[in-house]
Amino acid sequence: SNDLLADPDVDAVCICTPSGTHGVLSIAAAKAGKHILCEKPIEIRAEKIDELVAEVEKHNVKMQCVYQSRFDPIAVKAKKALESGVFGKVLMASVYMKYYRATDYYKSAGWRATWAYDGGGCLMNQGVHGIDLILWMLGDEIESLYGKAATMARDIPVEDTAAALIKMKSGAICIIEGATTAY
Repeated sequence: SNDLLADPDVDAVCICTPSGTHGVLSIAAAKAGKHILCEKPIEIRAEKIDELVAEVEKHNVKMQCVYQSRFDPIAVKAKKALESGVFGKVLMASVYMKYYRATDYYKSAGWRATWAYDGGGCLMNQGVHGIDLILWMLGDEIESLYGKAATMARDIPVEDTAAALIKMKSGAICIIEGATTAY
């Protein structure tokens, strides 16, 4: 990867590695002056995100995280309708992301369902797209969050079941449910 980052003909890189490597690889790309398209999440440790953003800004490169759900035509239409005020004030929103991941899925790569390289389970890996959509659509900041997460059905160190109650600064209440145990 050092040869790639040193190559003057390379303008941008796409980072599609295990989640726990995204931050260090993105920082290296930024320092090399390469624009970055990074799979989600850009970093698994909250304290490292500021460092990553600072490096991207310092080296004047562009960075985008892959949140492809934002480009779904229905999502775009819903976002525009919300912004136009057609629905009035949003009082409540919810996201239900109940997936099924068999044990074989977790065994298919040594980094899956690990804190060190996946950063979490059903919310960090699968559910993050729904969480991104609700925050993007509401265009609001979180005031408070209460959540519970547990490993209930799989032999993995990260959560396979989770729920959260969020109060947005606008006053809207959001419910988030995620699981990788639903058939």
